[in-house]
Parts: sequence; structure tokens; C-alpha cells
Amino acid sequence: MSKLARKIKRQRLLAMRKDTKKRLRHVEESLNNMPSECSSCGKQFNNEEADSWIIKMTMDGATLNCPECVEALNASED
Repeated sequence: MSKLARKIKRQRLLAMRKDTKKRLRHVEESLNNMPSECSSCGKQFNNEEADSWIIKMTMDGATLNCPECVEALNASED
């Protein structure tokens, strides 16, 4: 492998690492800004029931919905 090929490969790897770090930083910011209560009714988020809560990510941010609000939304759509 020539010096030029190694240099190009190294630059490509550095660019990939930089992009990965940037994406990870964005994900961390999104998680830190996640609401701690239901966006509809204001019920506090409970880690024990985390599987039944719905998280929606949009360009405006995250919305968190409790199981009761999700059930009400699904009933109103039918």
C-alpha cells in the first residue's frame, strides 16, 4: 500500500469518526431533552411501565404519551 492510499484511508476513517461523534451528540441531546411527563395529560413517567409508554420523535422534539392517552387516541381513530 502506498503512502497516498494510507493517507486517504486514514482521512476517511477520521471523517467517519467525526460524523459518528456528531450523531451520538445529537442523540444524547435528544434524550436529555425528553419530557418526563405525558404530553397529553401530564401524568409523570414511571420507569416500571416504560414498555407501555409511546415516544414520538419529531423535528420539534419528543412527545411522550402514557398508556391511557394512547388507548384514547386509538379509540378515537376507529
